[in-house]
Amino acid sequence: GTEENAFMELLYFMYSGKLTPTTEPTHLVDILMAADKFEVVSCIKLCGQQLTSLPMTPESAVLCLDLPYSISMAPALAEAAKKFFAERYKDFLSTKLQDELMRIPLAGIVAILSRNDLGVLPEEAVYDFVLRWADSQYPNPEERRKILSSQLLPLVPLVRSRVRTIVLD
Repeated sequence: GTEENAFMELLYFMYSGKLTPTTEPTHLVDILMAADKFEVVSCIKLCGQQLTSLPMTPESAVLCLDLPYSISMAPALAEAAKKFFAERYKDFLSTKLQDELMRIPLAGIVAILSRNDLGVLPEEAVYDFVLRWADSQYPNPEERRKILSSQLLPLVPLVRSRVRTIVLD
């Protein structure tokens, strides 16, 4: 599996000081995780550098958001991932992106909402999007309400003013 490949890559690195060239960011994240597990600091660094130089994909950005913050490169990679999400999904209301967006984790959605100017968008549409996303990610109503009220709805312009009372009742 991928963990095994990553481990083989790590061994190769420990003997050669190099990584097999790859343009696959998800593969680099796997190696980074393996390097972290075995505390091979120089490999963590190299993976981090290569990751920042490769264009991100939605998959690798999600992985970068999930990296444990104990890893030295994690904060920088998480920041790059948030930037990626905000840029890629500037137009998050467009219908062609919906399927992809519904699979993005909370941190990505927060980045999209907090780093784009929502003031120029139809408020109801933004609100609907947020509810739809929360529905698809959090089937449990309790958990969904908590995520919505604490993290997502405060980012929606409409909610800041009018809907707060409805949502929290």
